[in-house]
This record gives sequence, C-alpha cells and structure tokens, in this order.
Amino acid sequence: MKPLILSLLLTALAYSVNATICPKGNPPAKMLYVVEVGGLPMEDQLFFSSLQGITAQKQPRIYLIRDAKADQFWLDWMIKKGYAEKAVRVDPWELPKLFKSEINGAVVPDPDLPASINIATMLSGLYQLLICTPEKAQELGLKVRYDLRGRWRTSIEAYKWAAERLGPKLNRQIVCSLYPTAAGHWVRDYLVQQRIFTFWIDDDSEKDAMRAILTKWPVNIPVIGFWSAGEQAQGISEYGGLVFGGEIGKFTVVYDWATNTSVHSGIRVNLPRQKHAPKLKLDRSKVYVMIHQMDSGDAPWYWERAQIGNWQDKARGGIPMGWSVGPATLDLLPDVLQWYYEHATSNDNFYCAISGAGYLIPQHYSEAAWKEYMALTADYMKRLDLRMVGLHIDSWGAAVQYEDSPVFKRYVDSIPGLKGIMSDFGRMDKLDPKRANHFASGIPVFHTRNRWLIEGDPAEYLARQIRDATPEDRPAFLSIMALSWTYTPSIIKAAMNELGPDYVFVTPEQMADLFRVSTKAPKG
Repeated sequence: MKPLILSLLLTALAYSVNATICPKGNPPAKMLYVVEVGGLPMEDQLFFSSLQGITAQKQPRIYLIRDAKADQFWLDWMIKKGYAEKAVRVDPWELPKLFKSEINGAVVPDPDLPASINIATMLSGLYQLLICTPEKAQELGLKVRYDLRGRWRTSIEAYKWAAERLGPKLNRQIVCSLYPTAAGHWVRDYLVQQRIFTFWIDDDSEKDAMRAILTKWPVNIPVIGFWSAGEQAQGISEYGGLVFGGEIGKFTVVYDWATNTSVHSGIRVNLPRQKHAPKLKLDRSKVYVMIHQMDSGDAPWYWERAQIGNWQDKARGGIPMGWSVGPATLDLLPDVLQWYYEHATSNDNFYCAISGAGYLIPQHYSEAAWKEYMALTADYMKRLDLRMVGLHIDSWGAAVQYEDSPVFKRYVDSIPGLKGIMSDFGRMDKLDPKRANHFASGIPVFHTRNRWLIEGDPAEYLARQIRDATPEDRPAFLSIMALSWTYTPSIIKAAMNELGPDYVFVTPEQMADLFRVSTKAPKG
C-alpha cells in the first residue's frame, strides 16, 4: 500500500476518535502545586517538565512558573474563572516526593547526542520516567530504566529506533518537531502528557529518512513545535519545513515557547462570540485601509507570552485592527484565548490565521489531503466565529494568484459564510497593483500591499508605506500588514494620525463589506 494512501486511512481512524486539531487532557485539579523553576539549570527544567507531564496524564496538578509575569497572569485568570480554586506554592524538590507513586523510574539522555533528549521525552510519556542525569536519579533513589548514553551513533538512528519500537504506542493524532535543547524545554510537559513522537531534522540530508518515518502517521495532523530554532539550529528553515510538511500532508502549529500546556489544554471554555463591528456606508472619495497582524497569531504560544503586551497597550480597542488566530489555540490554550475574546471590542476583529487549520503554504500541500483539511478549517472557524481567512500563498518571488486561482476557490467552496480572504504574507514581487483586490468565486480577496521591514521611525515608515501603496482611483482599498513584534497599537494609531482625513481605517470584515458594495461582485 502506498504511504499516502495508508496515511489517508490512518487519518480517517484518527478523526473518528478525536476531532480536535491537538489532543486535550483531563481538566486540571482544583488545587495546583505551583513551583518556581525559571532560574534552575536546563537539566533541572527538563526534569520538572517531565514530572509535570507524567502527573498530568492522570490529572494536571503541577503549574510551573518560568516566565514570572506571564505565568502568574494566566494562573490568576484560571483562578478568577474557577478553572482552579487554590494555588499552593511548594519547594520544587518536594514534588518528586509528593508524586512518588506515579513515577516508575528514570531515563538518562546521552549528553553527546542531543537527539536522545527527544527519545527520552517519548520514553518518559510512555513509561512514566523522569528525565534526569544518573547523579540526580541516584540522589532521588530512582531506578534508571533506560540509559541512552552511547546507544546510537546518529540522530537518525535514534529516531528510527523510536519510530519502530515506540511509534505504535505513541499518539497518532500529532507529532512534534523540536530542537532538543530549544526553548528551555518549556513545552515538553505536553509532549510527555500526550505521548507525542518528537523529532528534529538537522539538515536536508535527513529529509528522506524522516519522511519515511512521518508517513507512518496520518495526514492532516499537526506538526507542533517548529522547523527552525534560530541561530543555534537553523534546521531545514521555516519555509523548508512548511514545504516538507506539506508534501506529506501535515500542517504546522508553531508551538515551542508555551508553558503549562498540560494544564491549559485540559480546560473547557465557553468562548463568547466576536463583537463584530457594524457595517459602514461607502464614501467613494475615501481610501479604506485595514491594518492586520497576519504574523505570529497563528502560533498559539504567541497569545500566551507576547500578544498580551499588544493587548494591554492603551490604544488597543480604540482603533480598527485585524488579529489572526491560529485555530489550534482553542485546543492548547483555551482559557488564554477566552481572555482575549472577553476583552475584545468591536474594533478587534479576529480572523483565521495562515492558512486555515494550521500553518502551511497552499501551493505546497498534498493534493490528496485537502478535503479533510478544509473540513477541519471550516469547523474551527465556526467554533471561533471567524469569518475571514489569511493565506500564505508562497514566497514573495512566486507567481501571484488572482481571480481564477484554484486555491481561492477551494477555500470559498469549503467554508460556509466566508466573508473574505486576505492573501500574501507580505507584498508579492509580481503583484499587479490594479489587481490587488478582486473577487474569487464571488468572495473578496485582498492582497497585502506592504512589507514588514522597518526603516527609521516605525509610525512614519508605516504611514509612508500606506501612502506609497495608495492608487489614484477612488474608492481605494488597501490591505496592510503590521508586524506584531514591531507595530504596537499605539504606533499604528500614530501612523493613522499622520495620514489625514482621506484615509478611513476599518476592520477586515468592514473592508469586505465595503468592497462588495463598491464593486458589483460576480456570482460564485
């Protein structure tokens, strides 16, 4: 049987068992043991991540403070909402004693083979083993069940062993790409809790071997983590990873810097509907601009750690903004997402992040996997009350997709109630300005008109980019991307103030309605 056909059959089985994008655990205990571990050595942080994940398999009871500000913020929110009732702070090294009955021993990674940390993570989840040094195991009286030192010569040997020996027992709904020493081991509690196959591809020479392994898992499941770990490990790069994952029918959920996922993911929330802004009357003398943050919102961890700063900015809520939301955030950090929805104004317009259920490049996704992927996207957009979608079509030098694009048609035909599409993760090199806004099967499509590179003062530069993209004809419509790492709401507001009364700023949904009124939309 061909690998892709086998993967499609496995997909049907996986989704018949669990329809979520990412698996969820049990709800957390009402009393949480809270420990400060942010200042501990990395090997100890790995130890406590494994302990947190092991105990969470039964019920999440441990909450780790790594980022003091953010982790405390979300702990307070959980208690306010009643997801937990009491937080008891204890010394970290009291935890192995408290949960001794749930620990079956230790697994020791090989310090000379970083990949063994990922193997140890899988063994920890399957057999309830703490990941630690032999010295720590002896100190705590733990029997070493697996000593990985000197066991394999290469990373690929280790991953092949894990796929063959552990693969059948591991979670079939998800896999993880994670550099073994990246991101402070923050997300490993979830990997242990959910027993997730965890790997890393160092360079292109390892692709074929890893492709053979990963096709044993179903298509249309997420690869959480990331394909690059920055300067310390470029891996196969972000773009290369998206293409590689798409070839085997798997999408990416950027998830390496999250904390306490084993706790958050078990929470069930009643997410409120969006506060959709009212429709506006078209003024044919104006330039309509929607400013959106297409980047980062697809990464659930960003909502937990970085987005909070944007949302506490004094200008947020007072200016129309589009905020991209990765659907998997509802599974991994539901209570975190709930905070944003409850604190949104009608100027805060959430839309589905690139490019649907997960991060992918539509031009590089397995054709055989599309039907299931689009069904998953439509389902989550309904759950999250998202009416527009952002698409990362391809690299800036690739061909531009226009009215007759089968990519746009696929999304329009598959998502009931879709109001519009925001295309391109930055302005494409070959974009024809006269065709920057158009209809695809009757649905408005807006191509991004700027790049996110910054020169000088960010507010002045953003205003200049908007002026440079403004056509002579009126009414005009501009889709502008404001990089979330640079453009705070206050900076965006300052840019708006520089542009004058000819420019009207609107939410993405308002833009779609105005463009439809301004131009007779063809029937789909």
